[in-house]
Amino acid sequence: MEFKKEGDRAFFNSIEAVVSANGIYISPYINNKLYLYIEREKLLIDIDYFELLRLLTNMKKTEVKIIDKKTEYTRLGIVLNMKFEDSIKIETIIDWGVQAIVSTINNSRIAISHGPDCEYNDCVYTALIRLNDFIYFLKIRITENLMEPMLYKITLLNFVNELIFYHLHQKFKLI
Repeated sequence: MEFKKEGDRAFFNSIEAVVSANGIYISPYINNKLYLYIEREKLLIDIDYFELLRLLTNMKKTEVKIIDKKTEYTRLGIVLNMKFEDSIKIETIIDWGVQAIVSTINNSRIAISHGPDCEYNDCVYTALIRLNDFIYFLKIRITENLMEPMLYKITLLNFVNELIFYHLHQKFKLI
């Protein structure tokens, strides 16, 4: 993987970074991996989707409470309109015809998302969103009769530090 900057824009193998904050750049998923570049240290880190999920599960994070959730069944598919604390509005469209899920946050498309990943009738959709100095982790669990959204926030610094520790562990096989 090659990281390159062109003016204010950053690229991972010609794919534009979707998060750019304080010299930290994050790619969208590329071949099921997320890439992170830290400009100050000139450090490029990659992490597999399932390893990232494991890390996110164990990271120090705060749950963002859902204030309102509405479900509509339309021609487009199932539409979830969710309002969370921190003035966050997430709209998710689930189209089972093509097995695709698309989300927006405060009317902007979410660039880092994965899924649905299904095992039998249990599916999970995840997304990472950067707002202010936080990374928000959206997880929607979908079963035959349940759509359960959960939103967590992690400080950007904590997110980056956890990925650095993961990288060191992988490189040096630290305990």
